[in-house]
Amino acid sequence: PLTLIDLPAELIMIIVRTDEESVKVMRLISRSWNDAVLSHLRDRRYQPALERVFITAANDSDYEDIDEWEVES
Repeated sequence: PLTLIDLPAELIMIIVRTDEESVKVMRLISRSWNDAVLSHLRDRRYQPALERVFITAANDSDYEDIDEWEVES
């Protein structure tokens, strides 16, 4: 009988990609599942795109000890 532990790595990766919400649980199935999930999480192609970026302007009051900073040249 075929079990989750016996699945080939390629099939595990397909399952991981289709159900990313369950990766924490998938890692517990076996070492091969854990390796597949970690590989998937490290691959930047599967990282979510940024939806928003917030940029704010700093002013002098944001830096209390600005006079003590050393500038290397």
